Amino acid sequence: MLKSKYMPLSEADVSPERVASYDGQRISLSAHPTTAAFLLGNYLGGGIAGVVYEAFDQRAKRPVAVKILNPVGYKLTSAGALRRADVIKPGVPVVGHVRGMTLDNVYWVHLPRRKELLACYVAAGGLRELTLEMCVSLWLLDHHDELQRSSRRPTDREDPVGELGSARGAGAASAAAQQVQEQEQDAAEDGEEVVMVKDVAYVIPAMPAKYRAFLQARKSIYREIAHMHKLTGNSVSGERIGSGHENVLQLYDVLELVQPSKSTIFLVLELAAGGELFDRIRGDSGVDEHVARTYFTQLLAGVRYCHQLGIVHRDLKPENLLLSDADVLKIADFGLSAHFIAAVSSGADQDNNGTNLMAPSRFRRLNSIVGSPHYVAPEVLQNARYGYDGRKADMWSSGVILYGLLVGALPFGRDLATCPRYLKFGEWLRSLPTDPHTGKLLFDANLFQVGGGSTGSSELSPAHPSFHATPPMLGLMLNGSNMLWSQSQAAGACSPSAGGTSPFSSDASMLKAGAAGAGGVQPRRSVAFPTWLFPSTLSPHAVFLLASLLHSDPSKRISCEEACKAGWVLDA
Repeated sequence: MLKSKYMPLSEADVSPERVASYDGQRISLSAHPTTAAFLLGNYLGGGIAGVVYEAFDQRAKRPVAVKILNPVGYKLTSAGALRRADVIKPGVPVVGHVRGMTLDNVYWVHLPRRKELLACYVAAGGLRELTLEMCVSLWLLDHHDELQRSSRRPTDREDPVGELGSARGAGAASAAAQQVQEQEQDAAEDGEEVVMVKDVAYVIPAMPAKYRAFLQARKSIYREIAHMHKLTGNSVSGERIGSGHENVLQLYDVLELVQPSKSTIFLVLELAAGGELFDRIRGDSGVDEHVARTYFTQLLAGVRYCHQLGIVHRDLKPENLLLSDADVLKIADFGLSAHFIAAVSSGADQDNNGTNLMAPSRFRRLNSIVGSPHYVAPEVLQNARYGYDGRKADMWSSGVILYGLLVGALPFGRDLATCPRYLKFGEWLRSLPTDPHTGKLLFDANLFQVGGGSTGSSELSPAHPSFHATPPMLGLMLNGSNMLWSQSQAAGACSPSAGGTSPFSSDASMLKAGAAGAGGVQPRRSVAFPTWLFPSTLSPHAVFLLASLLHSDPSKRISCEEACKAGWVLDA
């Protein structure tokens, strides 16, 4: 059980427990600084976000995993540079220990070629900039910043220094006086102060600009934390709503260590002692189909739970899928996740039997180009300017994962725009029968197996000079979770014709519709079955599911709910 404390769902409200000390092996909390709350053990792995260790929670008496995020830095100005500073508003020198410092002890100084004023203090050693710890004690760590204030301020307020001395003539002097008056009025509303030094107006901020920037950087980190709070079942009131989902890694606690020039955040997570799903995949043949079905069914269950809560992962890949001792799949690493529901508060169903699931609502199209090479959906790169449905992007990634499980290789190359396999696969997709209303594929066992489909279009041979076979899963290791896809421009395969959305009917019903050939289904040009992509060991239902998940057109790609009803998934 989590302790009964405030458990926020917004990154703006996250209030972690303070860490008193951390020596690399023991973590002590400020509430009990002399006792180690967590004992760290074996190193489990790391990435661009931080490192993960096996640990033991002394309070709850359970094994956990501790993810140590990369510190948020707070670079201090050197004493040498401060010797050139002009004191704009003096404070009271600190007498005794600096831990007893108050706002009266703060000196506001201005450095040449610097826009913002620095918050400093004077002690026996001279003028020094306030450290991060001092700023936290004076302005608090969870200060709620009103971002809208910057939007209503004049542009010149971004510079706290108003050069008024160069104004000449009565008109200029009047304008300067009016500017100072406006600055004083705005500053008073914001809890700030305007100080005149040698006919230059300086705005004394409510808090140091550097500390404000630190809080914003720190706040962005809590996106992952806020989403994991929600997925774990934590609520704003502190009560647990359900118990999370067995296929989503649980977040137990959040800790933070504040030091003079940096802040380090610790995530206390559920321990998945079974390792990564990636380690279970054989690099030449994948896993047995019934094993792949077990893992993929669990993946769909976890993804569906996330989507029901209005959260998309956006970085699904085998390295982010962990396994427990009991071989239960756990979705982890929500560092790139995002809310896709336009209004979470208004879309939530408060009377949904305590499940806290999302009611149907308009989804927010996402624009960020994020993800990992080989797993990012084509529309994320193609349509980032116009937005994309994060749920469908998750399903593309799930399709790549399923292909890796079944085949032991990646379906396409890193650059889809120039990948012959992807382009030829799209040509085959466009030759298949589709539902006249939704544009989604219709199942026909003869078309989704080796020897299916008619000739009539030449296909690339593996011996063709422009055909590059996909490397085994070893190639996935070389382009793993540490390499984020950051290209700003890329193109995918040509989108097929018209489409829409509707519930995904069973494969059996699709077979009937495909066999009928009526209802507006247009005959298509025959293209040979892509034996170079789908091995003969795959069943027609598996090929159909892969084709439906890896459709280049997101409107014709199946959703998570539809994938859960697919014949291959339901086949026991």
